[in-house]
Amino acid sequence: MTVTAKDGRLRRSGYGTVAEIELLFNIVRSAYRWIFAMNLDTDRIDQAVLALLSLGLHEGTRAWKSFDWDVMARLHDKGYISDPRGKAKSVVFTKQGLAESERLLSNLFGTAPK
Repeated sequence: MTVTAKDGRLRRSGYGTVAEIELLFNIVRSAYRWIFAMNLDTDRIDQAVLALLSLGLHEGTRAWKSFDWDVMARLHDKGYISDPRGKAKSVVFTKQGLAESERLLSNLFGTAPK
């Protein structure tokens, strides 16, 4: 793969040599292994996503469902949001879920007033 500057823009031509493609593949594979070999605390992930959902709040208690499907399913199982499966592009907070989302947003990401 060649990268050249033309008119201030970077351009590439071709798909690259076998060695370049293998190198890129090995980098991606190493990153993938590192990410998925890490032990993740799904409860903390769920708390962060629940907090961030409140940033997309609209129509009172609706939030855009733009997060990982597994996390959204766990939040539904915990009773914080409506079932995320379906054609709707948003979910509805339960009363408990909205209160917990606002609490977590403040606790995880809030700063002291200046």
